[in-house]
Amino acid sequence: MTPAPTAPALSRADCTYTSCYCEENVHRLIDTLLQRGLAADAGALFAVFISNPSRTVPLWAQRKGLNPEGLVIWDYHVILIQEVAGSGDWLVWDLDTSLDFPVPFADYAGQAFKTMDWALGTQFDRFFRVIPAAAYLDNFASDRSHMVAEDGSWKAPPPEYPCLVAKNGDTMTLSKYLDMSIVDSQDERWGSVMDEETFLEPHLPIRNTDC
Repeated sequence: MTPAPTAPALSRADCTYTSCYCEENVHRLIDTLLQRGLAADAGALFAVFISNPSRTVPLWAQRKGLNPEGLVIWDYHVILIQEVAGSGDWLVWDLDTSLDFPVPFADYAGQAFKTMDWALGTQFDRFFRVIPAAAYLDNFASDRSHMVAEDGSWKAPPPEYPCLVAKNGDTMTLSKYLDMSIVDSQDERWGSVMDEETFLEPHLPIRNTDC
C-alpha cells in the first residue's frame, strides 16, 4: 500500500449520495469539501468522468460488484481527485468504491483500474475527462432525463433535491462530459479528455529507481 497522505476528515455518511447518480454525487462532494474547508481551494479539485465510446469501462473494488474483486462494467463513472496541498500527492474520492474514502491515488489506480494485471480488449479501454472543480460547479447540469425509461419510470430513484442547473441556466449538459473524443479544444468548461496513460502519469508518486 502507498503511504497515505494526510486526508481531509470526511466520511461517506457526511456526503450526499444517490446510487447511479455519480455525476451529481461528485458535484455535491465538491461543494461539501469547499464549504467545510477540507480543500485549500477549488483549484486542488478535479471531477473525472471515466467512459469510452462503447460505454463499457471496467472498474474493480466497487461496492456494487458481484464478484469477490468488486468488478463492475460501468457505462460511465465519475470520481473526484484532490491534490494534497504542499505534498504533490493525490487522493481519489469515490463514493462507490469499497476502498478507503478517500484513498491514495496510487492505491486506487492499482486496485480499481488494475493497471498492471489485466489486458482487455479495446472496447474496454478507459478514457478520462478531467474538469477543474470550479468549471464543473458552474457548467454541469442534469434534468435526469437519461435515467427515465421508455415507459416513463425511473431506471433508479432520483436524488431528493432539485435538478442541478448550470450557472448560465442550461438544464442538461451531461452529454458534453460523456463525449470521450480526444480533440483539441479551447473551451475549458468541459475539461480535457485523455487516455489512461496520460491521465495516470502526473498523479502517481515518483518512485526512486536507485539501487
